[in-house]
Amino acid sequence: MRADPRPRSDGPGSGLDLGECLDRVTRDVNLLVRQHVALAKAEMKDEARRIGRSLGALAVAGALALTGWVVFCVGLGLLLGLAISPELGLVVVGAINLVAAGALAYGAVRGLRSADAGMKATREEVDRDRLLVDRIRADLARPAPQGGLPPPGRELPAGGTT
Repeated sequence: MRADPRPRSDGPGSGLDLGECLDRVTRDVNLLVRQHVALAKAEMKDEARRIGRSLGALAVAGALALTGWVVFCVGLGLLLGLAISPELGLVVVGAINLVAAGALAYGAVRGLRSADAGMKATREEVDRDRLLVDRIRADLARPAPQGGLPPPGRELPAGGTT
Protein backbone atom coordinates (compact mmCIF):
# COMPACT_ATOMS: atom_id res chain seq x y z
CA MET A 1 0.00 0.00 0.00
CA ARG A 2 1.43 3.37 -0.99
CA ALA A 3 1.25 6.41 1.25
CA ASP A 4 -0.63 9.41 -0.05
CA PRO A 5 2.06 11.94 -1.13
CA ARG A 6 -0.30 14.90 -0.67
CA PRO A 7 0.34 17.04 2.41
CA ARG A 8 -2.14 16.88 5.30
CA SER A 9 -3.02 20.29 6.70
CA ASP A 10 -6.14 22.32 7.29
CA GLY A 11 -5.38 25.13 4.87
CA PRO A 12 -6.03 25.52 1.15
CA GLY A 13 -4.25 22.89 -0.87
CA SER A 14 -4.38 20.49 2.08
CA GLY A 15 -5.16 17.53 -0.13
CA LEU A 16 -8.33 16.57 1.70
CA ASP A 17 -10.84 14.92 -0.57
CA LEU A 18 -14.51 15.86 -0.62
CA GLY A 19 -15.53 13.03 1.73
CA GLU A 20 -12.96 14.06 4.31
CA CYS A 21 -14.04 17.69 4.03
CA LEU A 22 -17.70 16.81 4.48
CA ASP A 23 -16.82 14.58 7.43
CA ARG A 24 -14.86 17.42 9.04
CA VAL A 25 -17.66 19.94 8.40
CA THR A 26 -20.20 17.52 9.90
CA ARG A 27 -18.06 17.02 13.02
CA ASP A 28 -17.48 20.76 13.36
CA VAL A 29 -21.18 21.61 12.99
CA ASN A 30 -22.04 18.90 15.51
CA LEU A 31 -19.49 20.35 17.94
CA LEU A 32 -20.81 23.86 17.35
CA VAL A 33 -24.39 22.79 18.07
CA ARG A 34 -23.30 21.01 21.27
CA GLN A 35 -21.40 24.11 22.38
CA HIS A 36 -24.45 26.31 21.75
CA VAL A 37 -26.66 23.96 23.75
CA ALA A 38 -24.12 23.95 26.60
CA LEU A 39 -23.96 27.76 26.55
CA ALA A 40 -27.75 28.04 26.58
CA LYS A 41 -27.99 25.59 29.50
CA ALA A 42 -25.37 27.49 31.49
CA GLU A 43 -27.10 30.82 30.86
CA MET A 44 -30.52 29.44 31.77
CA LYS A 45 -29.14 27.84 34.95
CA ASP A 46 -27.52 31.11 36.03
CA GLU A 47 -30.66 33.07 35.19
CA ALA A 48 -32.90 30.60 37.06
CA ARG A 49 -30.64 30.75 40.12
CA ARG A 50 -30.70 34.55 40.12
CA ILE A 51 -34.47 34.68 39.66
CA GLY A 52 -34.97 32.09 42.42
CA ARG A 53 -32.97 34.11 44.93
CA SER A 54 -34.82 37.27 44.01
CA LEU A 55 -38.22 35.60 44.28
CA GLY A 56 -37.34 34.16 47.69
CA ALA A 57 -36.31 37.57 49.00
CA LEU A 58 -39.43 39.10 47.48
CA ALA A 59 -41.67 36.52 49.18
CA VAL A 60 -40.18 37.27 52.61
CA ALA A 61 -40.40 41.01 52.04
CA GLY A 62 -43.99 40.64 50.84
CA ALA A 63 -45.06 38.73 53.94
CA LEU A 64 -43.51 41.36 56.22
CA ALA A 65 -44.96 44.21 54.20
CA LEU A 66 -48.42 42.64 54.17
CA THR A 67 -48.44 42.28 57.95
CA GLY A 68 -47.34 45.88 58.41
CA TRP A 69 -49.78 47.14 55.82
CA VAL A 70 -52.76 45.39 57.44
CA VAL A 71 -51.91 46.88 60.85
CA PHE A 72 -51.40 50.32 59.30
CA CYS A 73 -54.67 50.20 57.36
CA VAL A 74 -56.69 49.09 60.40
CA GLY A 75 -55.16 51.91 62.42
CA LEU A 76 -55.83 54.43 59.65
CA GLY A 77 -59.41 53.19 59.30
CA LEU A 78 -60.00 53.53 63.04
CA LEU A 79 -58.43 56.99 63.05
CA LEU A 80 -60.61 58.01 60.10
CA GLY A 81 -63.55 56.48 61.97
CA LEU A 82 -63.17 59.16 64.65
CA ALA A 83 -64.13 61.80 62.07
CA ILE A 84 -66.81 59.67 60.36
CA SER A 85 -68.31 56.33 61.35
CA PRO A 86 -65.77 53.50 62.02
CA GLU A 87 -67.30 51.25 59.33
CA LEU A 88 -67.09 53.98 56.68
CA GLY A 89 -63.48 54.73 57.67
CA LEU A 90 -62.49 51.08 57.03
CA VAL A 91 -64.37 51.07 53.69
CA VAL A 92 -62.57 54.23 52.51
CA VAL A 93 -59.15 52.79 53.46
CA GLY A 94 -60.04 49.48 51.72
CA ALA A 95 -61.09 51.30 48.54
CA ILE A 96 -57.84 53.29 48.48
CA ASN A 97 -55.91 50.01 48.83
CA LEU A 98 -57.80 48.41 45.93
CA VAL A 99 -57.11 51.36 43.61
CA ALA A 100 -53.40 51.36 44.55
CA ALA A 101 -53.17 47.56 44.04
CA GLY A 102 -54.80 47.84 40.61
CA ALA A 103 -52.36 50.54 39.51
CA LEU A 104 -49.36 48.50 40.70
CA ALA A 105 -50.62 45.32 39.01
CA TYR A 106 -51.16 47.19 35.74
CA GLY A 107 -47.59 48.54 35.82
CA ALA A 108 -46.18 45.12 36.68
CA VAL A 109 -47.99 43.41 33.79
CA ARG A 110 -46.71 46.05 31.35
CA GLY A 111 -43.18 45.53 32.65
CA LEU A 112 -43.39 41.76 32.24
CA ARG A 113 -44.63 42.08 28.67
CA SER A 114 -41.60 44.17 27.71
CA ALA A 115 -39.04 42.04 29.59
CA ASP A 116 -36.07 40.73 27.63
CA ALA A 117 -35.83 36.95 27.55
CA GLY A 118 -32.11 37.04 28.33
CA MET A 119 -29.52 34.63 26.93
CA LYS A 120 -27.64 37.45 25.26
CA ALA A 121 -24.43 35.47 24.66
CA THR A 122 -26.35 32.60 23.06
CA ARG A 123 -28.20 34.98 20.73
CA GLU A 124 -24.90 36.63 19.74
CA GLU A 125 -23.29 33.25 19.01
CA VAL A 126 -26.25 32.10 16.93
CA ASP A 127 -26.17 35.38 14.97
CA ARG A 128 -22.44 34.94 14.27
CA ASP A 129 -23.02 31.36 13.15
CA ARG A 130 -25.87 32.42 10.91
CA LEU A 131 -23.53 34.90 9.20
CA LEU A 132 -20.90 32.17 8.80
CA VAL A 133 -23.42 29.77 7.27
CA ASP A 134 -24.59 32.51 4.88
CA ARG A 135 -20.98 33.13 3.86
CA ILE A 136 -20.41 29.40 3.24
CA ARG A 137 -23.61 29.18 1.20
CA ALA A 138 -22.48 32.13 -0.90
CA ASP A 139 -19.10 30.46 -1.47
CA LEU A 140 -20.78 27.21 -2.50
CA ALA A 141 -23.12 29.05 -4.85
CA ARG A 142 -20.22 30.51 -6.85
CA PRO A 143 -19.94 29.04 -10.33
CA ALA A 144 -17.31 26.36 -10.98
CA PRO A 145 -14.09 27.45 -12.71
CA GLN A 146 -14.18 27.69 -16.50
CA GLY A 147 -13.84 24.31 -18.12
CA GLY A 148 -15.11 22.43 -15.06
CA LEU A 149 -12.95 20.76 -12.44
CA PRO A 150 -9.43 19.66 -13.32
CA PRO A 151 -8.60 15.95 -13.24
CA PRO A 152 -7.89 14.43 -9.78
CA GLY A 153 -4.53 15.46 -8.34
CA ARG A 154 -4.27 18.64 -10.43
CA GLU A 155 -4.25 22.07 -8.81
CA LEU A 156 -7.43 24.11 -8.61
CA PRO A 157 -7.17 27.83 -9.40
CA ALA A 158 -7.54 28.72 -5.68
CA GLY A 159 -4.67 26.43 -4.68
CA GLY A 160 -6.77 23.41 -3.63
CA THR A 161 -6.50 19.91 -5.06
CA THR A 162 -9.13 17.40 -6.01
